[in-house]
Amino acid sequence: DHGDDIEPKATIPEAAAKATEETTDWGPPMLGALTVNLATFIGVFLLFPPVKKMSARPLFGAMLFAFAAGALLACAFFLLLFEATHLVAVGWSAEVDVVWRWGTMILAGLVLPPVVETICSIIMLAVKGGSAASPSGEESSVEAGNSVEAGKAETEDPVAKFRATARLVGAVVIGDFFHNLCDGFFIGAAFKGCGNSFGWSVIVGTILHELPQEVADFVILTGPDVALGIAKALAANFISGTSVLIGTAIVLSAQVDDATIGLILAFGGGVYLHLGATDCLPKLYDPKLGFGQRLAAFAAFVLGAIVIGLILIGHEHCVPEGGEGHGGHGGGHGDAHGGGH
Repeated sequence: DHGDDIEPKATIPEAAAKATEETTDWGPPMLGALTVNLATFIGVFLLFPPVKKMSARPLFGAMLFAFAAGALLACAFFLLLFEATHLVAVGWSAEVDVVWRWGTMILAGLVLPPVVETICSIIMLAVKGGSAASPSGEESSVEAGNSVEAGKAETEDPVAKFRATARLVGAVVIGDFFHNLCDGFFIGAAFKGCGNSFGWSVIVGTILHELPQEVADFVILTGPDVALGIAKALAANFISGTSVLIGTAIVLSAQVDDATIGLILAFGGGVYLHLGATDCLPKLYDPKLGFGQRLAAFAAFVLGAIVIGLILIGHEHCVPEGGEGHGGHGGGHGDAHGGGH
């Protein structure tokens, strides 16, 4: 009987230690999020003449995006989706309850980018003062950064030029803000649910897919349709990127259980699947690429996957609290990643 009294008391220091760890161990995740945010300055490298000349070639963009696709898809399959299964299973005992929640979050992540793009398009139409009857060709070319109609409007009317610029800048900044906010959620959940080793693995995958995106954004913002100065373009990218810090802080400050973290990781895996398979991988099919160039781009894809795959050496999945084996939230998971359960 006396032993029964001791056992619950023994959990109090553990819970207190856990709470202390969760409230004080903000350094690694926030440092990682800041590193992701600093990736917004990658556009500076395009100012160097050799890099600028090379970036004008189709092969450069194809290899860059193929590398990002390999890193994104590897991060989704090797890390996020697999770890999510262990964490989600903590919250529900029935397999069907685990599977439908896990699968639903992946599908929700898959559709998030087009939903955000649609919302941004609606906002831009409202700013433009037009309607859905606007020529679809103009809208698609505006988003691509090379609209002929917008270019004519810029030369004919200063007001139209300002509105066309506002549309493009708004699309880039707003879209990036929500994209980076979600990245922050995933980073915070990775560190909080599975420890520093897993968290830094997600940071690597995030940075690798941010680089080509930030390069593309920089090209759009400094291109003829927007014509922002270099400093303003970098500032716009950096400001939109600060949402990764906000997202990370939100997850770290909230009381989130293992099952919820697993759902967030599954959602993040879905987003990464979309970005890798829909936004990045199709660059390999650029008709301007020759056979040898496509092989080079495919090699870049494999390299991106290998970079993430190397993280798996010595890596073991985080053992959720209450699951088989042992290991707790935060510190226990970090120990599991550090070299065994």
